[in-house]
Amino acid sequence: MKHWYAVHTRSRHEERVAERLQKKRFDIFLPRLNCWSRRKDRRKLIRIPMFPGYLFINCRMTGNHWLDILKTDGVAGIVGYEHHPAIIPAEQIKSLRIIDVSNIEAEPYPMLRQGDRVVVTRGPLAGTVGILIDKREHGHSIVINVEAIGRAVTIHIDGSVVDRIHDA
Repeated sequence: MKHWYAVHTRSRHEERVAERLQKKRFDIFLPRLNCWSRRKDRRKLIRIPMFPGYLFINCRMTGNHWLDILKTDGVAGIVGYEHHPAIIPAEQIKSLRIIDVSNIEAEPYPMLRQGDRVVVTRGPLAGTVGILIDKREHGHSIVINVEAIGRAVTIHIDGSVVDRIHDA
């Protein structure tokens, strides 16, 4: 049975990998977003990958397919757990397809959970580091701890300017 899987590509190789896999007769989906690119003298509307470094493939993941995908130039790996590829639910792919063809304004959004260490990436609070304590429809609440004095402050901020810190 065919399922959708996520393929991790080398940085900025999504288009080339998609073309190479399509030549191998795989069913590929590379969702894109409309984005304004700033040039020196003008702005231009361009299409960029919705998830940089990833594309989706619909196939029966046999050993031969697995190897054929991994041998494709530009492929970094197949997303999975303990040598088993992770199946992407078809309804998620369907939703991404609707967004892809709709031409609405959309932008990437960080996948955050309560308790994540986060950093503010834009605006007057850029560089502020805290812990996500609440996710809301129109923003997030984060706590900034000053451990040395045993005090903290909570701020409410737009979720689009917060990104998770990946601890090493």
